[in-house]
Amino acid sequence: MYRATVLLVTLCITSQVASSVADGLLPNGDFEQGPKPSEMKGTVVTAKNAIPNWEISGFIEYIKSGDKQGDMVLVVPAGAYAVRLGNDASIKQRVKVTQGLFYSLTFNVARTCAQEEKLNVSVSPNSEPRDWGILPMQTMYSSNGWDTYAWAFQADGPEVEISIHNPAVEKEDAACGPLIDSVALKLLSNPKRPKVEVYAGKDRTQVPYESNGKGGFKHAKFVFKAISNHTRITFLSSFYTMKSDHSGSLCGPVLDDVKLVSVRNPRRLLA
Repeated sequence: MYRATVLLVTLCITSQVASSVADGLLPNGDFEQGPKPSEMKGTVVTAKNAIPNWEISGFIEYIKSGDKQGDMVLVVPAGAYAVRLGNDASIKQRVKVTQGLFYSLTFNVARTCAQEEKLNVSVSPNSEPRDWGILPMQTMYSSNGWDTYAWAFQADGPEVEISIHNPAVEKEDAACGPLIDSVALKLLSNPKRPKVEVYAGKDRTQVPYESNGKGGFKHAKFVFKAISNHTRITFLSSFYTMKSDHSGSLCGPVLDDVKLVSVRNPRRLLA
């Protein structure tokens, strides 16, 4: 006779699983509408309102797909144009939202310099002090050379100003900075209640976890009876989100501290 075994696991969630209610590019979020020739000096934009729907500051370049930086060809993944944020540069846009609801700001980024690059993403008004996102630009690119980033926020007013800022100041090359494209906003619905299903032998259980967006974890236990000397234990995520190209999972639960304990009296454990 095989003794009952209990499986202990710590479950947490990495991010909200949200459905899109109304989403899409910001007005001129793909930067296909560009400055007038009189508002540019080479690729550098010289007027703060030269790019329709955007307000700019700092060293901003308007890049056409195929432009060269030295021996490197700059490629834009969607459309023909993007902007590059150089020294202490920022782009801003005001959009109408529904106060109190949660939104996700998404955009595509490509590094153009060897130096460490990061972006400061913020939304105003904001009732919480020092609530902004510092996003380091990674060196692991997707297949098209660009990465997609997302930053969530709660709207504290009927209209907000979205800002993407490159805080770096490069003395040797003022243009050094990331390319930005496809800036979009997505309305987040109430988070789903993800759960993990656990199978062992002929037994199974489900462990739900409800996230409130502030982090946390949940302890769980699963009592099962081994059916052989080697019993397979399986964890299955009931809800998950994949990239559009199905190259990997973006959202889902994290398992940690998994322990297997042999018990003689499972009824006492469940009591």
